Amino acid sequence: MRIEDVYERHDAALVNRLWCDFLLSGGQAGETRILRADGTPLSVEFHARAHVWPGLHLTVLRDVSDRKQADETSWLRGGLAHVLEEGAGSDALERALALCCAAVSWEIATLWRADARARVLRFVCGWAAPDVPARVRLLHALRGVEVRWGEYLVGAVVAAGAARWVEDVAKAVQLVPAINRAAGFRSAVAVPLRDGSGPTGAVALCTRATRPKDKRLMAMLTDALAPLGEALARSSAAPGGAAADGLTRRELEVLRLVADGLSSTRIARLLHISARTVDTHRQNIMSKLGVRTVAGLTKYAVRRRISDPGDGPPGA
Repeated sequence: MRIEDVYERHDAALVNRLWCDFLLSGGQAGETRILRADGTPLSVEFHARAHVWPGLHLTVLRDVSDRKQADETSWLRGGLAHVLEEGAGSDALERALALCCAAVSWEIATLWRADARARVLRFVCGWAAPDVPARVRLLHALRGVEVRWGEYLVGAVVAAGAARWVEDVAKAVQLVPAINRAAGFRSAVAVPLRDGSGPTGAVALCTRATRPKDKRLMAMLTDALAPLGEALARSSAAPGGAAADGLTRRELEVLRLVADGLSSTRIARLLHISARTVDTHRQNIMSKLGVRTVAGLTKYAVRRRISDPGDGPPGA
């Protein structure tokens, strides 16, 4: 084995420095990652001795990929469980997506909730690294987006019940409408989320680097993202589960009262805030949900069990 097989060929300065360090030290041991013939990474433990015979050096490698996968799965799964233990509000879900990206060194993640009855996926929230161009506009464009089962990458993995990898998005399946139009993304992976009763949603991750298919990483994500699927199921089943659609507790209160037919002035009196603040909350809710009318808000609130269509305004 050559040192160029372990470190990328184009980084000649690093290769030369490491090689000189190895020869001077007489031997080294540790862990690193090498690339298989198909380009996928392999985690190995190595023990190397220099000059075992004049001009010859010996390296013994042991595949530790299974152990590394178990460690990475445990770390990510535990981290997600910790982030989500206090609930599945938008802030917690975005932190969970940031954790996913940090674990695999990818740059953007989006979360989608499954509606099994309508057979659609609805965008919940997303996270993008600070250096992603137009990250705020990109995530804003996804608000209110629905994807049918089998459609785009996220719909395909829910319909198939298995993760899917796309090495070059320009030559393969579309991701979702907004991300597919975003310049610069090369590779993507999507993982379906489930609980005991069936599919609850999907997570899609993208990067601007070209990444060959990594079955180990797909298996790790499928296992580690279980807490996220369970959190989506809990938030969907509970009244007020719209928090997972990006609504704050105060916005949920305003939404319930708007759906009950109250004016901004009356809502302001009940919540001890100004009418202007109520209007701001109303606009934020509409923006997050992709709804443009009060009738649309009412329909959403009834569907989410935030409001009962038989209830009238308080005090009526």
